[in-house]
Amino acid sequence: RAGMQDLIYTRKGSSVNIIASRYLSMLIMLVLPVLALSVIPLSQCLRYASASGISADIWAYVKYIFGWLLPTIMTATAVGMFFTELTDTALAVLIQGAWWFVAVFTGISTLKGGIYGWSLIPRHNTELNWTGFHDNFSQLASNRIVYASISIILVAFTAFIYNQKRKGRYTVSWKSFGRLKK
Repeated sequence: RAGMQDLIYTRKGSSVNIIASRYLSMLIMLVLPVLALSVIPLSQCLRYASASGISADIWAYVKYIFGWLLPTIMTATAVGMFFTELTDTALAVLIQGAWWFVAVFTGISTLKGGIYGWSLIPRHNTELNWTGFHDNFSQLASNRIVYASISIILVAFTAFIYNQKRKGRYTVSWKSFGRLKK
């Protein structure tokens, strides 16, 4: 309302650097709590494994967090950034909520594990189904690579839109919808 957009868009940094640093900072701040919360279960697993004489992978949680969860976090963050920059509204929240709703309820059929498809939230809720996981690991890896790629493309588009806004070539004329005019 106070015309701060002109001040914000005059930063000396390139649009790519600004958007990439925002994106990376959001990813770090979203992944750090997940890593921190994995410390307690990891310590319990290591304690149980050592008491049982079983060797445990100390990096298992980190591998799964970065391999399984990070692409979902990357995509959700990139979609939010893209639609927020595109519309200058909270439309991204509605889009992400709808996408989450559809992804969760269409993923119910894959709860038995080993069927990952192209869901944003792949699930494997079957205990001791190593063969299902192992046989379809390439499908899961493809899913995660595709979503990570989509997120990088969306961040690139976000940087492009941000650059166009900084140059004054793109404005959202309907963003003042509902604002009282004097």
